[in-house]
Amino acid sequence: MTPGLIRYEKKDGVDYAFLCNAKRVDSKKINDVENLGRVIDKTKGIYKNRKRGLFAFSLEDGYETLPSDVEVMLKESSEKFIIDFGDAFLLDGVLKKSGLRPVFKKAYPDGSDTLLALLFQRLLDVDSAGRYAQE
Repeated sequence: MTPGLIRYEKKDGVDYAFLCNAKRVDSKKINDVENLGRVIDKTKGIYKNRKRGLFAFSLEDGYETLPSDVEVMLKESSEKFIIDFGDAFLLDGVLKKSGLRPVFKKAYPDGSDTLLALLFQRLLDVDSAGRYAQE
């Protein structure tokens, strides 16, 4: 592999990496740029793109697959605190639009948020929705 360089760019707060190789064709300089994808770990050379998924790349060794323990660690750390409020947000919007939300506020002023959270959990009938109810 010809030694090139890895160029990093930040777009919308996300780091992306590009492999740049300069070569000559018919005495003209041509810049060959390949998108490595989103930077996951810059120091370890770990990137992610649609074509290859999660992989490691270095100028010395080229493309490498990740050891399974690194891949599991990265997935666990990135998906640790993902919580989806989409359905509850929709129900809250329906209550606001219908004028029923103030009724819950008046009925239980100090704990109306807790009351609505438990109500939404029952309405949505999601098995894991009550997992963190105590917190």
